[in-house]
Parts: sequence; C-alpha cells; structure tokens
Amino acid sequence: MPQRYRIFMLAFFLPLGMVGNSAAAKTPGQNSLGAYPRVHRNGSVTFVLFAPRARAVQLVGEWTATGQGPGAAGVPQAMRRSASGVWRLTTRPLPPEIYSYHFVIDGVPFVDPHNSWIQRSSIWGNSSLVEVPGMKPAAYDFRPVPHGAVTLRWFHSRVLGAMQPVEIYTPPGYNAAGAQRYPVLYLLHGYGDHQNAWTDVGRANFIADNLIAAGRAQPLIMVMPLGQTLPDPNRALNRLRPWMTRNLRRFNREVIYDLIPWVEGHYRVKTDVANQAIAGLSMGGGQSLYIGLTHRRRFGWVAGFSAYLPGSGVMAAAKHPRTVNQNLHLLWLSVGRDDGLMPGDQRLYQALRRAGVKPLHWEVSWGHHQWAVWRLYLSQLLPRLFR
Repeated sequence: MPQRYRIFMLAFFLPLGMVGNSAAAKTPGQNSLGAYPRVHRNGSVTFVLFAPRARAVQLVGEWTATGQGPGAAGVPQAMRRSASGVWRLTTRPLPPEIYSYHFVIDGVPFVDPHNSWIQRSSIWGNSSLVEVPGMKPAAYDFRPVPHGAVTLRWFHSRVLGAMQPVEIYTPPGYNAAGAQRYPVLYLLHGYGDHQNAWTDVGRANFIADNLIAAGRAQPLIMVMPLGQTLPDPNRALNRLRPWMTRNLRRFNREVIYDLIPWVEGHYRVKTDVANQAIAGLSMGGGQSLYIGLTHRRRFGWVAGFSAYLPGSGVMAAAKHPRTVNQNLHLLWLSVGRDDGLMPGDQRLYQALRRAGVKPLHWEVSWGHHQWAVWRLYLSQLLPRLFR
C-alpha cells in the first residue's frame, strides 16, 4: 500500500478531539453524538478530515448535485489544509434535509471515517450521510409517538436457489399471535441499493409511525426485499438496459411465487386486492409498475417514484384499461422536474391517460433523482392507501 494511503487510513482511528472544536452549538439529530460533521444553527455544516500527506482533498456533497439520473453526484468542493494536516470546509446554510457526501483524497473516494451513518450502494459506492434539521419536525423525523418494529428476515428464493434478505416493518401494537390482520405494502429500492435503503436513508418506518400516530395512515405492514437478482453489469451503459429487463423478469417471479407466499405464511397480512400495494423508486419504481400492472388481481394500489422503465411491459397496461380499472384503486406516478427519467415517466402517464386508466395520479415535483423527493412521495402516498 502506498505511503500516502497508509497515512490516510490513520484518519479512521484518530480521536475526534485531535482535530479541533467549533464554537457553534450542536443541533439535535443523527449527528449530535459525534464532533463532526458539525451542523450549525444556521444550517451550515463543517466537515474535517485528518490527512497530513494528502496533496488535495475535496468534498462531494449532494447539496451541489445537478445530475439528472441515478448516481448523480455533486460538484467537488476543495477543502483547505491547516498546518497540522487537518482539512476543513464549511458549507453555505443548507435547507433542512438529509444529505449524502464523501471525500476525494488525491482522486480516491472515501467515506467519512468519523461518521458511522452510511448509505450503501453496490453500484455507485458508499456515501456518508448528514442531517440538517429544521425548525419544524419533518415527516421522517423520530418523534415521541408509538413506534413499530423493523426486522431483518430471510426467505428462500426458488428463482435464485438461495436465501434472500427482506426487511419487515410491523406497526405499533402488532401481535403475531393476535387476530388482527393488516394491509401490506411491498416497498422497493433503487438500482444498487440494498433491502435496508428505505429504512436507513428513506426512514420509511418513521414516516409510517408519524402518520399512523396522527391518524393519517392506516396501520400497515411494509415489506422491503432486495430487488437485485443478478450480478451488477459493472455500470456498462450498453449492458444496463438488457440487465434491467432480465433482472425485472426474475424479480417478478421471485416476488409473486416466493416472497408473497412467505410473507402471507409468516405475517398477519390481508390478502385481498384492496389491501395489497406495491411501490418503489427508480429501478424499484419500474419493478412496482410492471409487477403491479401485470398482476392486476393481486395489487389494488401501485406507485412508481422516478420510475426507470426498462421495457414495454408497463405500457401493455394501456392496452387493457378495462381489466386494469376493475381492481385498481390508485395508480401513482411522480418524478422530479430535473430528473432525467421524467420524459419517459411522462410518456407513460400520457399513454395511460389516453387509454382511460383510472384513478391515475400524476405529479411533477421539485428536485432531481434524490432521496429528498422519494421521502416526500412516500409521506404523500401512505395517507392515500387502503382507504
């Protein structure tokens, strides 16, 4: 290992007190237990990194992102080095939100060694996360309300011939031995994410807790599986679309023939079409639309957030509007106006509208391909489900 990278690795074990302190008061939230990143009262954030042998260190933060599609990164910002080898940068005041970021040390990306809150991605690489809290509680905040449970479980996938992970959210008061049954939402992640993305980054469990406590959402069970059934295509663009199509077909079989029977055998879920929903973001949005609209006697509620549409399978629903409308309670499509996937999603909406598919919700919001809009969409969708 080159000498400079051995020096960089010291930052993973260096006590935080050795890099100095900021006079600004800490704010409550995910980052309040550590010294850095330091969130200031005005919403600005100070980042530090000890790398005395580095020639250049940059900070890449989501707050500067202008990219259009999945994996869009922010504009690198140069950090300043002190005489002691501590690199530092303080951002402008940022709007309240959860942001991803990473360091680039002499051209090599690193997560923040002093921050254990990580967004994992097998495709785009891991990122660190920081929360800038607002004056008013956000929909995804941890609040003093009854909380449900999130459990990591495993089920056998006959499609893969292996065990697959799935995270299960059960609402407050859920009793596996009780008589009450609950509606179920199958909630799918994006390309390169893992089954825990909707809880670690999306905070779907807190969003549900808060809405249920306020009487705005029905108590429900959320099922969050791993949506990748194939090795990744190494981001080769000429192979991405056929990979997505193959993965979609395999995942469709896994959900219908393996996951759903396992869920219905292990959890007290309602099984009629009016009490089953499927929703997802990006790759998971396309999967949700395809699975939901091709299994019309299974799902009464279907939603795609910034949906990536790998093929024409979803469009087939436009050819059979009467069949779709028989069981469909809501078909939800939403995307950010600066998202590169917006034109494709808009074409799908227009085709479904011309065909007479209803009830149909279409929304172009602010934002690009980012978790900020997906958390918003989920907080808007849950109150609409199972009514």
